[in-house]
Amino acid sequence: MARDTVHRASERLECLWWPPAATEAYLAMTVYQLDATDRNQLIAALRATEEYVALDSGISGSVAFSYVEEGAEIVRNVVYVFTGDLWFTGVSVGPSMDRISSLVVDAARRNTLSGQS
Repeated sequence: MARDTVHRASERLECLWWPPAATEAYLAMTVYQLDATDRNQLIAALRATEEYVALDSGISGSVAFSYVEEGAEIVRNVVYVFTGDLWFTGVSVGPSMDRISSLVVDAARRNTLSGQS
């Protein structure tokens, strides 16, 4: 469902954050602009899964989820924050979930405070 929604997004902004001296960690963040139908359907699908866990973003009116996939050698963290018509996605390999969550939520919060959503 998320991949299909990505293809229907009207706007997309991507960035990759690779901290200095990091050899096994990165954060890829993307912001998508969604119409209300796609947004609501994706949120409903995420709520219906056991893999994605509701996350308190602290942003009024937002909805957020996290997902952790632990493999043999890596840990993959995913955070989604929905605020207004924007969907903030963060995917990382390496950093703890607390760290990635705070980075993605901070980006969403800054956008909300600046009145961009």
